[in-house]
Amino acid sequence: PAELQAQFDTSFLLELPNYSDKEVVNKIQELSSQLAKLSLRDRLSRLRDQLPQTQAESRDKLKRQINDVLVRLRRYN
Repeated sequence: PAELQAQFDTSFLLELPNYSDKEVVNKIQELSSQLAKLSLRDRLSRLRDQLPQTQAESRDKLKRQINDVLVRLRRYN
């Protein structure tokens, strides 16, 4: 989401001078991971909200998408 991306950019730029090169890399990875988790949780929520209104023909595709998001989200936990 754009709002989270803006927060990521702002926090990264504000904290950058306080870290060494290795710490910067670690901080970037940490913030990227947090952003990815939040984005995946948001996507999962939207997909689950669609499930009750989805017709039977499309339900399997939606369930596969939900499963794919869950698998990706588990990688971050």
